[in-house]
Amino acid sequence: MVQHRRRITGGGPRSTIWKPRLCDTCWWRSRGVVRGAVKPAAALKRDEMLTVLKTIRCGLLAMPAAFVVAVCAVFLRTEALAQDAGFTTQSEVTIPRAVGFFDYMLVDAGRRRVVAAHTSSESVVFVNADTTRVVRQLYLGADPHGLVFDQRDAAYLVGTSGAEHGVFVIDRDSLQTRALIRTPGPVDGVTLDRRRDRVYAAADDGNSIWVLSIPERRMIATIATPRDSDRGEYDWQTDRIYQNFTSTNSTLIIDAASYRVVGSISTAPAARPHGLADDPTSHTLFVAGVNGKLVQLDMRSRQRVRSVSIAPHVDQIALDDRRRRLYCASAEGLLTVVDLRADGTYVSKSLSVPRGARTLAVDPATGSVWLSYGNDRGDYLVRLQPVQR
Repeated sequence: MVQHRRRITGGGPRSTIWKPRLCDTCWWRSRGVVRGAVKPAAALKRDEMLTVLKTIRCGLLAMPAAFVVAVCAVFLRTEALAQDAGFTTQSEVTIPRAVGFFDYMLVDAGRRRVVAAHTSSESVVFVNADTTRVVRQLYLGADPHGLVFDQRDAAYLVGTSGAEHGVFVIDRDSLQTRALIRTPGPVDGVTLDRRRDRVYAAADDGNSIWVLSIPERRMIATIATPRDSDRGEYDWQTDRIYQNFTSTNSTLIIDAASYRVVGSISTAPAARPHGLADDPTSHTLFVAGVNGKLVQLDMRSRQRVRSVSIAPHVDQIALDDRRRRLYCASAEGLLTVVDLRADGTYVSKSLSVPRGARTLAVDPATGSVWLSYGNDRGDYLVRLQPVQR
């Protein structure tokens, strides 16, 4: 789902005009630009309220006064929601760019490092998770998307589209490119089979998944799939790859030993599923749809366990297994936090974050949540730090 997440040539900002019939990704992108420079949350809320009121005054929107009051109330609740969720916005990191935006992220806790695919800048950025300093921005000459950490090979694996199609192998120590394993077409998400050290590279807006051997540096199999795959996860216990498909509203199940598709699970009521997280504690999958629904799927019975309401237009989700929290990032400017309580009840709440922050990663060591987003003035990573109680 990254065919439309490409750089727009020319020096101007990305389009933010409301257009009908946009695909999900283009819709996110159209909502991802914030007016003006990055400002404190309070100032941003005031600007947003003024913009709404000015728009009404100009006659571009027709809405009753009661609705205007309700919209303003949403902005004013931001600080209370953040406090209830137990987070403070501690650090914001400016990322050098060339009309950039982000795709996948991860936290390498062992090296205290945040890694983000800075797609339109054709680079991967490395940030110190403690000091928030930009350590390196590695230029690839291709658009990076999927991103996983291969502990066995001590490398980061990056799926790319654009000028180079394949998976880059980046050395964990030197942060230099070791190799490029080429694929027949552009790559979106990548999923690592940790048992065999093989990566499943999903075709960007295609109907294939390519299996690559990391030690051999070559493609070893092609799996025919429905069109338009999204996030994938490998589960060690079942030895299966689970891959979301927005075109079929389902999660495909692939046997990692034989590369065969062995089944699928409906994600209903979650429509056009994007976010996917494997929960080893409950042996379930969490799947987020763009329609504001999160479902929990049992990997053994292949049945839905429950569904929870979340923010609409969620792209990526991340699980903090240690603290039993699930985070769902929406380009609407909302981050839904789902507390997975020991008594089996799930409590969700949403807090305001910068618009366009639809990609995220959790630091398992500290519980911090890292978000990435861009606007017409710059690109940023922001760290949400848990409040110590």
